[in-house]
Amino acid sequence: MRGTPPIAKTSFSAFVAAIVGRLRSLPMTYVGALLLALSVQFSQQFLTLGERWAQAPLALPTIMLFIVLLLMPQAKLQYGRTGIRRIERVSNVRDTAIGMAVFVGVMTFVGWLLRHGSDVNRLNVGMATALIVLSLVPLTGWAGQVSLAPLAFAGFGAVAYAKWGGTHGSVIAIVLAALITVPIGAIMAIPALRLQGLYLALATLAFASMAEYVIFTQPELLGSQSKAVERLKIFGIYFRSDRAYLFLITVVFGLAATAIVALRRSPFGRRLVAMRDSEAASATIGVNILETKVVVFMLSAGIAGFAGAFLAQQAGTLSSSNFTMLAGLPMVLALVIGGVASVAGALFAGLFGFGLVYIKDTWHLSLWRSLEILGPGVAALGIIRNPSGAVIPIGDAFAPLLPWRHDAKARAAVDKARVAVPEIGELGITRAFTTADIIAIERELGVTDDLQAHLLHPTAGGEGS
Repeated sequence: MRGTPPIAKTSFSAFVAAIVGRLRSLPMTYVGALLLALSVQFSQQFLTLGERWAQAPLALPTIMLFIVLLLMPQAKLQYGRTGIRRIERVSNVRDTAIGMAVFVGVMTFVGWLLRHGSDVNRLNVGMATALIVLSLVPLTGWAGQVSLAPLAFAGFGAVAYAKWGGTHGSVIAIVLAALITVPIGAIMAIPALRLQGLYLALATLAFASMAEYVIFTQPELLGSQSKAVERLKIFGIYFRSDRAYLFLITVVFGLAATAIVALRRSPFGRRLVAMRDSEAASATIGVNILETKVVVFMLSAGIAGFAGAFLAQQAGTLSSSNFTMLAGLPMVLALVIGGVASVAGALFAGLFGFGLVYIKDTWHLSLWRSLEILGPGVAALGIIRNPSGAVIPIGDAFAPLLPWRHDAKARAAVDKARVAVPEIGELGITRAFTTADIIAIERELGVTDDLQAHLLHPTAGGEGS
């Protein structure tokens, strides 16, 4: 495979054989491996394909995987599992907008502070990555539909931008990049109607691989040539320099993140969370599961296509090697480490990679040379302690320092008191029933911080969860 390590190629082929055996049958797994080996050998020995399909034999394992997954029996509706407590802290639109405005100012200052243009360019890559994985927040974080192909959808948006106005920085090309990717998301929703969990993740992985070897290599898209694109021109202002582009993409991320938070607090956002917690219960109360899955896949694809246009501008030139299957996997991993259900987790995913590269290049120690490779894996161990993501404890630590956060005082009170959750039998009998006790109990019960603030200060004007 072009640009793919042999170990990765072998591991992916092993998935195909295992899925033929449905992860349970060793004989069927052996049959799957035999069929795959025969197919690959037949294509290499007897098939002579033109330049357009020259990379197609490399996609045989993924094509076979995709077909096998589609032939599997349809998954049944999932019931909510007892004993699982979800504690979600949903920011409101006001707090997010203020926080993003402050973040834009900080990033502008950091961009001016960095001396090397390469560091500013890496920061641009980080923000483009954050914008791409933001598409997974409603899809995976809220709706529970696993996708490992955000970079593939971004690739379709990047190609659309390059073909329809990207050569002269047209704003309309950005809109077209998002709109053209939406129907592709609807197509990808078809496996989601039949598959769940690991099987759905593998289906999206197969889709990303097919896009890499079969779709992006077509001459009408990217082929073997590179395409040059220009950065945006808005009202006569060019964002050609890396520092100017850093300001632009940070503003775009801030606006997109604020819109995502507004969507989370809408009825549609609550419908997605309900579907994730229990599809059967959601269907019982009248939620159209099929329609909801299709819409959220289309929404996610549109956001990824929109982000792909900005990734294309950052790169300057496009080729099919920019959108490989394996390049998208670290993005998903970083988002899970940060917090897949929050926009702050997407921001963490973008800056996480930049931080690893910057540390490795700044401190020339042998220990840091492997930081890019080992860093994500080591950080993933933190999920055991913080399953909701790293941004939750980070947010708790910084909340008292952010005056616009409506829940800052409540969190500071809990941290200052450091009172353990009292036993039910003690309440109002052997000890005073304080405000800190109420907040601690509500956190144990999974009450969101928004609702805590509203219950403690009903006249403060805070929004409910």
